[in-house]
Amino acid sequence: MNDDHRTIVRIANLIRDQVIAQPAQRLAAISADERQLGSTMQRYLSLCRKAGLAVSRHWHLAASQMIQQADAVLRDLRYEIDSRHRLQVPAQAQVATLSDIARDLDQLETEFHEWDYDEKTQDLSVRTEDIELEGMSLGAFEVKLHLSRLVRPDPVASYSIIALDPNPASGRDGITHPHVSDERLCPGDATSPIRAALEAGRICDFFLLVRSVLQTYNAHSAYVPLDSWNGLPCHDCGDTMNDDEGFCCQSCDENFCESCSSYCHHCDTAGCLSCLESCPECEDRFCSDCTKACSECGGKCCVDCLTDELCPSCHEKK
Repeated sequence: MNDDHRTIVRIANLIRDQVIAQPAQRLAAISADERQLGSTMQRYLSLCRKAGLAVSRHWHLAASQMIQQADAVLRDLRYEIDSRHRLQVPAQAQVATLSDIARDLDQLETEFHEWDYDEKTQDLSVRTEDIELEGMSLGAFEVKLHLSRLVRPDPVASYSIIALDPNPASGRDGITHPHVSDERLCPGDATSPIRAALEAGRICDFFLLVRSVLQTYNAHSAYVPLDSWNGLPCHDCGDTMNDDEGFCCQSCDENFCESCSSYCHHCDTAGCLSCLESCPECEDRFCSDCTKACSECGGKCCVDCLTDELCPSCHEKK
């Protein structure tokens, strides 16, 4: 038996052992910590509250953006709920035999020209060709399957997507592909097929499915849409803006999206929410040049609310 064949048999044995152990690990993880699910729920509720506040103040564009962000978080929430539910569903797939897994490893050579295996980390990896989506070059990716993690209750978390020649979204270094964030893939409709392939030990199917996702673009489930890939990041929330979106605050000279900016209700100067001051009387926002201290109590309010340099309360007392 030559060394290459020994390596393939050793890898096939490892994969099969890990896959067979998955159901027991899944049962042990049913009571696992669910803090991430609660955190995502809080983010969703917070965005809904902000959207409601924007509507009440007639900031319709800001409300629309808050709703879009809430919808994105809601998709994450649904995915996390589905992931938690899947932990309670025993695997039904028939596990591949050793010879099947060995043949899959041989097939990888045909599909990807070569594959690599790290004995120390037990990582099996392939490399894609350069990925180009709608004219945007994203470079090649390494799909790395961590065989030691296949035993985990949710095998979908057992692989990483690594950009070999990164062209990340502007201001979002962790997003190297519209469907990859911090080396984690959002498979969308391919989630169930990828999971089934990993649970059955069908390694070649797994790599082919992941490559197919990387070669496909879905604007509705993208972390950052391609038409905003080279935009500017908002200084406050970090969201990427197109060149013709957002505002430059004239006080701090930073760029802000419409959700994190407003304008002075007296002189129409654009500014961020931190630099614009809220008048305690009318509750509208104003720049520093359009606010003034009351000559009586010293409290600041907008120039529109001052009468003879007095705030409404002091003017009433006079």
